[in-house]
Amino acid sequence: LLTLSALVIWLLPLKSTSVRNQQSPFVIQKTAVNDIDAGQPSNDLENNETELLLEAWLKSQASAEADNIQAWGGKEYADIQTSATRGDQFFRSGELSAAQTLYKGAIYDLEKLLASKEEKLSTALVRGKDAIANEESNKALLTFQQALLIDPENEEALYGVQRAENIEHVLDQYKDGLRLESENNLQKAWQLLREARKTDSDYAPASDALKRV
Repeated sequence: LLTLSALVIWLLPLKSTSVRNQQSPFVIQKTAVNDIDAGQPSNDLENNETELLLEAWLKSQASAEADNIQAWGGKEYADIQTSATRGDQFFRSGELSAAQTLYKGAIYDLEKLLASKEEKLSTALVRGKDAIANEESNKALLTFQQALLIDPENEEALYGVQRAENIEHVLDQYKDGLRLESENNLQKAWQLLREARKTDSDYAPASDALKRV
């Protein structure tokens, strides 16, 4: 009996050691899973950031198109859309960093384009007036129409379109009036020059000729 007891006592440590050795693979496996999980939040965070940038871009785009940017943005707006579309492609392929860069660039460039709206309007109005002064009716009409795409209610642009549409007729009346003046037919010259000024009160040459006649 004493011999049997001694044998049991001797075997117990061996069994304990065997159990610990059987558990070690599970400990390693658990550690490996934790390592994978630890990396997942980073990917989720980058994905969420990309989704937020995409949402911000779409909101900016919708706001800009409500402001008729498709009509007056021209090539600048087309290039911005192209960048955002490339961002979509990178997002779908999982290249999140590249997608974020393109979305940020598109948002920035769109804001910059929108901020230039008043400057573009002012430039169009000046060019339209210059075209009228140079008697370039087609150029004047196109330029004032461009201004109206930016600001459909702009009174200066509306008046510019009216002048551009009438300038050819005003020029004909003015030139005929000068011809009649040179022929000393002052009454008919005065009538034509008066009609020219009535059609376009801002056409200075007609007003000057009337004072002379």
